[in-house]
Amino acid sequence: MGLDLGPVAGGASQEGEVYFCFKAPPSVVEKTAPLVNGLKAEGLISRVQPPDTWHISLTSAGPYQDAREIAAKAGALADGVRGEPFTFELSQLLPFGGPTAVLAPAIMPAPAIKLQRDLALGLRRPAFKPKVGLNPHMTIAWTDAPVPARRLDEFIVWPVTEFCLVLSRPKRGHEILGRWPLG
Repeated sequence: MGLDLGPVAGGASQEGEVYFCFKAPPSVVEKTAPLVNGLKAEGLISRVQPPDTWHISLTSAGPYQDAREIAAKAGALADGVRGEPFTFELSQLLPFGGPTAVLAPAIMPAPAIKLQRDLALGLRRPAFKPKVGLNPHMTIAWTDAPVPARRLDEFIVWPVTEFCLVLSRPKRGHEILGRWPLG
């Protein structure tokens, strides 16, 4: 595991946002799909976020014109961060920051808080432009109107065993640049 800054996928553009996150594993995607399909059938969501981009953000190193260069620095930071495995329970459907529907835990597990804090502290160095105050959530869809907040009948249990560094590029999707195991 660790950082892999191989060739830029999808072309030469290196503009984008670099952030640390927990990527949704296939088991979470499988558990979430029926819920998303139900929301779509109810007319509550208009466009589904591609499941291969589902994640919970930890902290952002910021937007950059040369994101690959900053990713190398963020990857070096991640090499020195340690955390323990834990479990998220996605228990709520919420509207969030505009026309989006998200799933969120009611409680942020202590190991996730520690990991988020450790990464955010490291990103306070001059090379980075971190975003602060991220609330843990997984964006699943865009909406035409805010979705009504509700508690899920069945929680989506997500065992977290790693964190990732991602490059998100406009209209080109997400590229995982590195993975670090927890534990």
